[in-house]
Amino acid sequence: MSSYPHSKDVRFTLGGTPFYLNRDLLAKKSSKLRKLFKDNPDEDLSHLLCDIPTTPQIFEVITRFCYGFHVNFTPENIIPVSCLAEYLGMTENQSRNNLLKQALSFFEHEIITSWNESIRSLKAIESMNIHELALQLGLVDGCIDSIITKALDNPLLLGEPLNANVHESDAATHYLALCWKSEDLSLTTLHLQFYEPIIQGMIQCNTGLNYVASNLYQYAKRRVFFEPKEIDEDTSSYEGVTLHSRKVVIEAIEKLLPHDQGILPCAPLSEMLKYATLLEADVNCREGFERRIAKQLDSATVNDLMIVSQGCSKEGKYDTECVRRILMNFYNNFREKDHAKLVIVAELVEGFFAEVVNDIDLKQDSFISFAEMSIVASKGTKRSSDVTYQAILTYVNKHEDLTKSEREDICELLNCAKMSPENLRPKSTEVKKGDEFLVNLEKLSFKVSDLEKELLVIRKEIERAYSSCKKMKTEKGKMILWAGNEDEYQENVRLQQLQLFYEPIILKMVQCKLGPQYIASNLYKYAKRWVFVEPNETGEDTTSEGVCSNTRKAVIEAIERLFPHDQSILSCASLSKMLQSARILEANLICRDGFEVRIGRQLDTATVNDLLIPTQGYSKEGKYDTECVRRILKHFYNNFKGQDQSGLVVVAELLEDFPGEVVNDIDLKKDSFILLAEMVIAASEGTQRTSDGIYRAIDI
Repeated sequence: MSSYPHSKDVRFTLGGTPFYLNRDLLAKKSSKLRKLFKDNPDEDLSHLLCDIPTTPQIFEVITRFCYGFHVNFTPENIIPVSCLAEYLGMTENQSRNNLLKQALSFFEHEIITSWNESIRSLKAIESMNIHELALQLGLVDGCIDSIITKALDNPLLLGEPLNANVHESDAATHYLALCWKSEDLSLTTLHLQFYEPIIQGMIQCNTGLNYVASNLYQYAKRRVFFEPKEIDEDTSSYEGVTLHSRKVVIEAIEKLLPHDQGILPCAPLSEMLKYATLLEADVNCREGFERRIAKQLDSATVNDLMIVSQGCSKEGKYDTECVRRILMNFYNNFREKDHAKLVIVAELVEGFFAEVVNDIDLKQDSFISFAEMSIVASKGTKRSSDVTYQAILTYVNKHEDLTKSEREDICELLNCAKMSPENLRPKSTEVKKGDEFLVNLEKLSFKVSDLEKELLVIRKEIERAYSSCKKMKTEKGKMILWAGNEDEYQENVRLQQLQLFYEPIILKMVQCKLGPQYIASNLYKYAKRWVFVEPNETGEDTTSEGVCSNTRKAVIEAIERLFPHDQSILSCASLSKMLQSARILEANLICRDGFEVRIGRQLDTATVNDLLIPTQGYSKEGKYDTECVRRILKHFYNNFKGQDQSGLVVVAELLEDFPGEVVNDIDLKKDSFILLAEMVIAASEGTQRTSDGIYRAIDI
């Protein structure tokens, strides 16, 4: 006889499917349903039963078990059935031969013993709201551990690795081999919530990093890459996946990707960087890919550097700043004695420059920036200026609307002394009729041989004077250069007065390994004499020495090139003053970055005043340039290698005092203040510093 005389059957609808079930049979197998029926013997329970967290297909498996039929477990239903059995109390407390026991036994013997079945089981619950319960039962961890263990035993389950040494023509073959057997059973088919802990576990267990990196790239191809022209403008999605979801995935991939060099070629890294840029991923994500490319830039191709510009303020088709950052990362981390890689990178940058110059939308500032990168990369490699020459010809011919002064600025980029003989005297067919700029360029090239002869005479005089150099004398703490007989020179003849010969003399001293601290000190004095401008002179075009702004700009750029890279040979205050002058004079990016890098290397010796860099230009965000300070701070952390953490604490204290100065600026914009606060917070992490500085700054 039924225990529930008023109604033997219970009726309810689950996911649109109606169920008519016997109360006694359900109560016998489920403690939760037994209590529900006992507490509500006379009520209609359909409104309660329809809230069971499952699907009609899974609940049908439960009812078959309750009615005594054989239950067919599969990789797709095993986790949902186990979770529902736990939820309904179909456990040992209710019955010895309970459903949960049978399900867990199947899971242990049939699922976690197989790579394919473990992936199928995880895929089946991606869209189901049972993740927390599956974690409590250990089912998710069981599948994850099984997948990690099997990949550790056989890394080929992740697909074949893409080595940086693989020839480009073989790359397509290797890409196709990345998936194991069927595409549907690849690890890359899993949702990020499962994929991420699996990759983290593999890295912790020392699974081959080249296999892990290749699988991460394959995951990006499946979950991130898309054709921009096929985006649904109404939903901002492609194939049903939103752009925000793709952004989250690419940021996760960058965090998971090992930093080891050579585990991925530059081509896949560049492709992931392009999509990170397109999806407007966070700065850390984009910079992470840039650093990885920079580490192996000598193995890159021109196409790998073709990063398309994004946003409204495009300066051309390709992102100049991105390539510049990659190049800076390469040189900042270059520690090898073999300079062959420098030559390779110089050739790469020249090839890139020759390619982007064909962009009709390339602005003059971007062209000059590209040219400067190419020139700097070629220094010390004995390469000619032919690429720069051809690029100038191409750019000027494509931009006939350039003014005379703009053409002259471009002309200054060319070093005719480094041009090859065949280009030194260009054919008349290369020069457009009436093109004054190119005609002047040709005339300039004719003077090179004469200038070289004059330079040879000057060099001989310098070498003669240097060889007769007898001693250095210290007077009042200042270095004085004495040459020849002491009686032949006046005591006030200082090195910085040799304006015409100064640069070659400094170069000669560097070659002879004169103390870098003496050279740095003299370079600073030279800057004080020929570059620095008193505040009341800034509105004029000349210094008290009668030197024009363009000359001062050329001098400060030369000083940066000559300045030794040794740490702590000059105070941060002196470096900061030269940086400010370089910014006021609008010196090139390489020059300004050079001073920022040097300040960053010894930031733990700086004061707050050294970081008060005035903002330049029309788009001021406040009196002081917080973005410049952010770059200096980044250089400090990139070059911090010491085990002594006291330097980090000193910099954190410095950054805490910095907001107290700049926050009084009435023109300080909200975005700049937030950037400043984020810098202070990041600098204080791991130093056990309080947030009092931020609190005071916010209050002000």
